[in-house]
Amino acid sequence: MEPRVPASADGGQAEPVYDARLPGGRALPVGHYRASIQIEDGATVMRSPILQVFSFHTARDRSIVLRNTGAAGGDILGCDVAFVGDAVALRLVPDAGGREIRCGPLHLRRLTRLEFYGKLLRKAFSSARRQETSARTVLGGLLHTLRTRGLRALAADLRRIDQLSPQAAYAVWIEAYERLETEKRTFSRLVAASSAALPTVSLVMVVEDGDAGHLATAIASVVDQVHPSWELIVVLAASASAAARAAVEEARGRDQRIRSIETAPGTDLAACRNAALGLASGAWVAPLGAADRLAPTALAAVVLDAAASPEAWLIYADDDSLDECGGRRLPRFKPDFSRELLRSHDYMGDLLFVRTDLVRSLGGWRPGLGYAHDYDLALRAYEQIGGGGIRHIAKVLHHRAAARSDARKVEAMRRALREHLARTGTVAGVDVVQGIAALRLRHALPKPVPMVSLIVPTRDKVHLLRSCVESILKLTAYDNYEILVVDNGSTDTAAVAYLAELAGRDRVRVLSYRQSFNFSRINNFAVREAGGSIIGLVNNDTVAITPDWLGEMVAWAVQPDIGCVGAKLYYGDDTIQHAGIVLGIGDVAGHVHRHSPRTDTGYCDRLKLVQNFSAVTAACLIVRKAVYEEVGGFNEHDLTVAYNDVDFCLKVREAGYANVWTPFAELYHLESLSRGSDRTSLKAKRYASEVSYMHRRWDLSVDPFYSPHLTRLREDFSIAV
Repeated sequence: MEPRVPASADGGQAEPVYDARLPGGRALPVGHYRASIQIEDGATVMRSPILQVFSFHTARDRSIVLRNTGAAGGDILGCDVAFVGDAVALRLVPDAGGREIRCGPLHLRRLTRLEFYGKLLRKAFSSARRQETSARTVLGGLLHTLRTRGLRALAADLRRIDQLSPQAAYAVWIEAYERLETEKRTFSRLVAASSAALPTVSLVMVVEDGDAGHLATAIASVVDQVHPSWELIVVLAASASAAARAAVEEARGRDQRIRSIETAPGTDLAACRNAALGLASGAWVAPLGAADRLAPTALAAVVLDAAASPEAWLIYADDDSLDECGGRRLPRFKPDFSRELLRSHDYMGDLLFVRTDLVRSLGGWRPGLGYAHDYDLALRAYEQIGGGGIRHIAKVLHHRAAARSDARKVEAMRRALREHLARTGTVAGVDVVQGIAALRLRHALPKPVPMVSLIVPTRDKVHLLRSCVESILKLTAYDNYEILVVDNGSTDTAAVAYLAELAGRDRVRVLSYRQSFNFSRINNFAVREAGGSIIGLVNNDTVAITPDWLGEMVAWAVQPDIGCVGAKLYYGDDTIQHAGIVLGIGDVAGHVHRHSPRTDTGYCDRLKLVQNFSAVTAACLIVRKAVYEEVGGFNEHDLTVAYNDVDFCLKVREAGYANVWTPFAELYHLESLSRGSDRTSLKAKRYASEVSYMHRRWDLSVDPFYSPHLTRLREDFSIAV
């Protein structure tokens, strides 16, 4: 491996890197490998070496660890690495302070399944010993999973072992991504290159009873900002303690950018903020809790983002929580703006940077909404500026103190959302989601309700088809639908007999499609035959389990700016099969939260919330027929089997519609049992062609509804480290 010294971003020389060709000069397929590199000289100066894995379409980083072979002498870098796309090149970045090292050739060996799962079993027992859990208990749990949920669930549970705990992963993430000195230098260069002065930010802090403990730390986090142009207006409520007043007075004496005002007893929290808003001189204004902290680069990140995005009127960022000792935990890596998620949950958080002129034009924060006034402000701002005026910074800029206990917040959120719907002319009810501080929007169905054509492709496998069709007919409360069963050449006598029976049933039509299997063409054929203005794509291995599944999905699909609507699907063992699709996971896209228990709330409660996704699965997808036809339906030529639903959803999004996933439409999905695997040798060439097409057609490296700081190696919302 020969060193190569690339140019750094600021024009100097960066760290030497070492490129390696893969064996035989060809790509290596997806899988788990063991990599090792002999270090002949320079091992002692390496700090945090990185092995970069390149595929045809993307690059992944994987940390590798130094170990000494002892008997062989010398030092070896080694790691087990997952190739999630065909790997074509590897690069060693030794992190050796700019010094070169000498290293031998790269050795790669693919792990056998026995080795891979054996490693995970050893990890499981090692973890149990650290937690003082007996090996017998661990083994009993694994056997119970095998007996009750099957081999696939056991394998999934073992794969989840192969990662750090959430808190340990976050500690690694902080070390890897938050390099303050580097960010300071970047900010200084950008400011020097800027043709105009960056704006002042006005921070508003209300100090109430009980806020004295961490107040000095909160103020210090403002004083320590990299961006110097700020002002802090502290509002001392009548209940503020003497200690808090003294802390504010001391801070004022040290820094003239800090001012304070007092309010009368009984003044609402929103009114306190509005009093400070009247004094604000900055172009942007944001509230900061008296026990919260700002990241040192928070204001710098905001003003630079605003300068680069003049259309931005409201900016929010990622955040985390502070424990009793001030340690950071529970990061919330947020998606970009999602209207449906906002109407379900206060996901943007408390730290909203809003143009001061906009806040004033909206009348400031509205009194009477308790701790939901930021949520209310976000809704009212959206009404004025639309989603295009809202920006998300994918950095942890806000460290939140423990949330105040206020059971009334969710009811105040409900009131704010109802009033938002009234102002926007949206006819819908609002319910509180049980167990979490979140809301459920219930759109009203039009009268009369539109006809839905449910398209069910099938071939043989009569037990699957019967379960699917009979569950729809028996359970579905929505009254205006037809089922189009599309038979793709069934030959099984029981299946043929059942199809003949279905042809005489009310609500059911049987269509014959005699050509070779092409999922896209089958659905396009059936849509042309459909009599409904709403199309439902339903796999023959799905089973309805709630009466209102179709009504819930149609209520969303008839909204004029909504495209595809997806459902919450479970495997037969009551774990999640589908809860939305994220781009860039695996070869093309993946189903997030897969294999999570049915009762889980998910990452940041997202398993319980209506929200936008880039794509949803066609195993159960509802869309207006006009939208289906507008985008040309499914791609019959390039995507005959795999990823045609992802491609379709992306075309719908490209046409200006939002795709929605709802957890309130629930079905079982046994996932392609009637068709088999895509990874057999006969189908591998076709599958590779479909993957290649998706990468040529779409940018799969970024998904607006999934944070870049979350993994694309798994589907569990874990941190990418």
